Amino acid sequence: MGEFPTQFPTAPMFNRLLFKSGPLNCESRGSLMFPLESPTAAAVAVVAASAVYVVFLKFRSTPKLPPGPQGVPLLGNALSIPAEHPWLRFSAWSKTYGDVVSLKALGQSIIILSSSEAVEDLLVKRGAIYSDRPRLVMAWELVGWGKSLPGLGYGERFRQYRKHTSRIIGARGAQSYIPQEEHATAAFLRRLIDSPENFEAHVRWVVAALILRLTYGYNAAERDDHLVEVVETGMANFSLSTTPGWIVDIVPAIRFLPAWLPGMGFLRQARIWSAEATAMIHEPFKFVKSQLESGTARHSFSASMLQGEDGSGVAPHEEDIIMWIAGSLYGGGADTTASSDLSFFLAMTLYPDVQRKAQEEIDALTGGERLPVYADRARLPYIDALVKEIHRWHPIGPLGLPHYVAQADEYRGWSIPAGSIVIANIWHLLHDPEKYPDPMKFDPERYLRAAPPGINEDPKSSAFGFGRRECPGKYIADSSVWLLVAMTLAAFDISKAVDGNGKPITPQENYASGTISHPLPFKCDIKLRSAKWDQLITAERVFTAM
Repeated sequence: MGEFPTQFPTAPMFNRLLFKSGPLNCESRGSLMFPLESPTAAAVAVVAASAVYVVFLKFRSTPKLPPGPQGVPLLGNALSIPAEHPWLRFSAWSKTYGDVVSLKALGQSIIILSSSEAVEDLLVKRGAIYSDRPRLVMAWELVGWGKSLPGLGYGERFRQYRKHTSRIIGARGAQSYIPQEEHATAAFLRRLIDSPENFEAHVRWVVAALILRLTYGYNAAERDDHLVEVVETGMANFSLSTTPGWIVDIVPAIRFLPAWLPGMGFLRQARIWSAEATAMIHEPFKFVKSQLESGTARHSFSASMLQGEDGSGVAPHEEDIIMWIAGSLYGGGADTTASSDLSFFLAMTLYPDVQRKAQEEIDALTGGERLPVYADRARLPYIDALVKEIHRWHPIGPLGLPHYVAQADEYRGWSIPAGSIVIANIWHLLHDPEKYPDPMKFDPERYLRAAPPGINEDPKSSAFGFGRRECPGKYIADSSVWLLVAMTLAAFDISKAVDGNGKPITPQENYASGTISHPLPFKCDIKLRSAKWDQLITAERVFTAM
C-alpha cells in the first residue's frame, strides 16, 4: 500500500464534501454549507481535520505488505485466482509485481513466493515460523487427513514423524529398498509386454504395489488387488480435498449446517471420502501387525518402525504415530510417483531424439544383453539428467502444499502478517527462463552443459518441497523413477500412436489441476526393441515375482 495522500486533488468524495460552487469559506445559501467563520463550521472543520490526521497516521504506521494485484472490497483477489492451473496466473503476477506477491481472499492474507532466494530465506532459514499448515477444514477435519504428514501442524508430533522417517527412508535407509524397487520395475516391464496399450494402468499398479511392499511388506496381486484400489481411491480424494476452493475452508462454521441444505453437498462428499481415507490408513496397518505377530513380516517401513531402533518394539501410544506415518508415506508416494512416470512416457513420445540418446548410453554400458540396475546409475549420466528433467518439466506438485505463518514477520521491509498462507510457486521456480533457459523444452542436456552457478541446477531442490516440510520419501521416489526410466528404455521403444489413416497422433501437454498434477490420458505406441527382451525380462535372473 502506498503512502496516504496529504492532498486529495482527484478524490471525488472529498471534493463533494469540501466544495460546491467554491471553497468552504464562501457562503452558499440554499445548501448545507456554512461559512468557515461560524462556530459550527469551525468545530466541524476541527473534527474533520482530526479524523483525516488519525487516518493518515494509521495508514502511515500500517506495515507495508508485499506488492500485488488490486482486489475488490470484501472479496479481495478471490475472484482473480483461477480454479484451473492457478500456478500459471501466479507466475504471470510475479512478472508484474516481483518474486514476493501479496493477495487477499475474503480477508485471508496469501503470500506467493516465486524465487529460490525468497523460498530459501523464508521457508528454509525461517522454518521455525513458516513450517505450519493452514486449517483446511475439508481435508484435515471433515475427510480426516489431519494426522497425515502433509496435514499435520508443526509441533511435537510432527517432529516425531520426521525422526522416524529420517531413520527409515533417509538417504542411507532408502538404499536397503533398492532390490525391491528393481524387482517391481521388472514386473512392470512384464505387464507392459502383455498389454502396452494399458501403460497408464500398469504404471499405477506398479507404483501402488511397490509402495505397499516397501511400506507394509504386502505383495499385491497381479490383477484387481483390493489394497491397490484402496490406495488409488484414497489418494484421489486427498488430492481433491486439499485443492483450494472449498467453501467450508473459507467459512468453517457452515460445516455444522444440515447436509440436505442447498450448497452443502461437500458434507456428503466428505463422508464418502472419510470412509475411504480410514480404509487406506487402517487396513494395511492391520496386515503388517498381524504379520509381525505371526513372525512372517517382510522387511518394510512399518515393520522396522514397529520393531523399534533396538528391536524391542514400541510403546502402545507410538503405534498411532507409526500408522499415520506409514499411511502418509505410501499414500503420498503412490500418486506422485505415478505422475512422474507418466510424464516420462509423454516426454519420450514428444522427444524421440532424447529417447535415442538415452538408449545409446544404456546400450554402450550393457551391450544390449541385460537390464540396467541401480548400481549403474553413476555410469549413466544422460539417464540421470533425463530423470532430473522429468522432475522439472512438469512438477508433480506445482504449488506444493501451503505453509502457514505462526507469527508476524518482516521481509525486505514488508510485513508478513501472522496467519498468512505462504505458497511456493514450484512451477515458476522450475520454469524461470533466467534459471532454466528455454524452460518449456524437455532438454536433459541442460544439466550436462557447463553453466554458471544458479543456472540449470538440480530441480530436486524445489520439486520435493522445502525446509522442514521437504518430502521425506524423495530418495525412494527418485530411485524408483530412475529405475523405471532406465529399464524401460533398455527394452522398449516409445513413439506416437497412429490414427485410422496411419497418421501420427501428437499428444498434448495437458495436465490436471489439483494438489498433485498428472498428465491427462494420452496415447502412445510401445514396442519391444527386439524379441530377445521378452526372454530376458522373464528370465529369473532379472525378474522375481513380488
